[in-house]
Amino acid sequence: MGAQSSAVDTMVDAMLKVGSQGDFVAAVRGLDRALMTGRYVIPFWQFTTRRIAHVNETKYPENLPI
Repeated sequence: MGAQSSAVDTMVDAMLKVGSQGDFVAAVRGLDRALMTGRYVIPFWQFTTRRIAHVNETKYPENLPI
């Protein structure tokens, strides 16, 4: 999808090099956290209608910073 993040790259590398299931689960959870911090759009070129998936928990804070 073209995410340019050293954290994402590090977690993918860790997933590919682990030696145990526990380490793999930890790397996958780290990748999940790294992806959740960014806002990525995955294009669907085969559809004529634009669709964007998002997490319902994402909200504006009550007090916006200046």
